[in-house]
Amino acid sequence: MTSQPVTKARADLALSPKTIGLIAVLLVVAAGLVLGEYFTQRSTLIRTPAGVVPLTADMLPLALPPTAGDGLGVVLPNRGGTERMVLDLVLEGEAFATSPSVVPEVTHRNLALGPTSPYCRRSTSDQWLQCHVPLEKGAREDTVWLAAADPAVAARIAEISVRVVKATRATPLGTGTVTWVALALAVAIPILWVLHRRRALAEWVIVALAAGIIAALQPGFTLALFVFLAALFLVGRRMQAITDRRGGLLVSAFLATVAFLAAFKYGPLAIRDIFPDIGGLNLLLPLGISYFVVRLIDTQFRFYRAELAAVTFREYLVYMVFPPTIPAGPLDTLPGFHERRLERIGRDDIAYGLARIGIGILKKILIVDSVLGRWLYHPLHGAFWHATLDPEFVSAIDVLRFSILALLIIYLDFSAYSDIAIGLGRLMGYRVPENFNWPILARNVRDYWRGWHMSMTDWCVRNVYFPLTVSTRNALVPLYATFMVVGLWHALDLTWFVWSLHHATGLAFLAWLGSRRRSKVAALSWLRRPLGIAATLLFVAWGHTLASLTDPWTAFTLYGKILQIPLLLLGLAP
Repeated sequence: MTSQPVTKARADLALSPKTIGLIAVLLVVAAGLVLGEYFTQRSTLIRTPAGVVPLTADMLPLALPPTAGDGLGVVLPNRGGTERMVLDLVLEGEAFATSPSVVPEVTHRNLALGPTSPYCRRSTSDQWLQCHVPLEKGAREDTVWLAAADPAVAARIAEISVRVVKATRATPLGTGTVTWVALALAVAIPILWVLHRRRALAEWVIVALAAGIIAALQPGFTLALFVFLAALFLVGRRMQAITDRRGGLLVSAFLATVAFLAAFKYGPLAIRDIFPDIGGLNLLLPLGISYFVVRLIDTQFRFYRAELAAVTFREYLVYMVFPPTIPAGPLDTLPGFHERRLERIGRDDIAYGLARIGIGILKKILIVDSVLGRWLYHPLHGAFWHATLDPEFVSAIDVLRFSILALLIIYLDFSAYSDIAIGLGRLMGYRVPENFNWPILARNVRDYWRGWHMSMTDWCVRNVYFPLTVSTRNALVPLYATFMVVGLWHALDLTWFVWSLHHATGLAFLAWLGSRRRSKVAALSWLRRPLGIAATLLFVAWGHTLASLTDPWTAFTLYGKILQIPLLLLGLAP
């Protein structure tokens, strides 16, 4: 297998006006879906003696019953996942209480809401209390029961709503399933060591291992997946065998792949639940749908350019379903994947693989989950709740603390998964490419993207940025289009849409700044690196405020808060 030079690949992918028009239409449709997601509001439901009913304005104010479970409860929404929510209340009266069984650290005991509650504040007129209560729930319907603490004192709810500020889908991977997968890998890896020199047999073992893991999680999906892979392989082979109508086949394969992604990532809950997340990162196929789809698209492009004439169906399958890299990358190309196969698996490879796995586990368990995760999500003192409970009144410094902490967590969490993938890949006989190169120490946004999720960045540059640059001869259009692809690939949300604009604008400004003549002061040259690192970290953390939240109103409010920091430093803000 040989790959053509990048320059020829760019020329082959030069887009016609018709194709550019199709891309524009798809972007408009995507924007419509994003706005539709934004303007679709979820109704707050109330549980009364008559059953669960939507809360309407004419039902307010609501008198609180004297005991919890006595007929008035807020039904928490159910998306089949884990959600961090805020229950917003405006209460009239002096004595209030709730019994939210799903609030961390207050399980099975009342959470008093009153003038001294850390979640409430009294109005200037002393006529009402505004309360924001943090809630977390799993993949089931829950009810937060509301009751008056003192039946003798009148208490009413003047306003009530639930905001989902962060949502992640559920997963079928329980402790038992993770243990089973680990045991399967522990059995399969030594077999691969023995069979490594018999390449074909070893690769079929990897395919069988991947199929077994998928079948254990979603038995009905396994057959459909491999049929879909076989169909796209045949389409790719057909593209290589003909000289005309190849563009139509490529577009058809591309649309089929995008439809596959849309159905299972953005489709109805019954379909989307096949691809759940843990901690915002996918773990195993069929969980890693986004990364899987990128491999599909990249392979179809390479079939179109006739780069995979010598690839067999076995080689295609082992690349597509390679267990270590399916969950969260790193992304690789099919030729690169097979070129990095080890000639032999030696002791150094085994030691290196085990060490990288150990580093990843230590990052995840000791640093992310045990330390940073608690600082972020503690229900009373966590930076997440400080920032999101009352976004309009939180300080800019608290928002910045939340943003930096959230960025560090996703970086260490993501790099931990990459460490584990690289280590497992080496144990299975493959050199998986690195995915991170200390992006948090980058001196500017350009260097940050050279070190953050490098495999995804490289793929987008090759397959989106360069082709659009050749076709449009424009500097800004390819830049913004590339980040739109990256943002909406993560999630079809308005927050990710604005995140794309944030980073694209940052890079455009950096390019403009580099084109201007600037005097260099030798005496202050030693400050450039630390100041550049600090400025880049602040800019990326600022944008990560958008990526860290599901609720657009909360995200945009906090995003705007950080704009106050320069004014605070200059003493111009209150």
